Amino acid sequence: DAAAEAAQEALDTTILAAVQKLEGQKGAKWDDVLKACSGASSSAESVEEALNRLMDKGLVYEPTLGVLKTT
Repeated sequence: DAAAEAAQEALDTTILAAVQKLEGQKGAKWDDVLKACSGASSSAESVEEALNRLMDKGLVYEPTLGVLKTT
């Protein structure tokens, strides 16, 4: 439904911002992004799903296993 989609989009935006903040030159560690984004409002599973959505959209990629970068 529309509310769930809006919540998903908000989570995607939050996670994309976290990756951008954490990535520096070498990229953001997957675990650091999970720690930064999972908590009271979102579970680690929902954060991982959002990261996968961002990768599917081409906004984030994984140059090496466990490291994320924005495009």
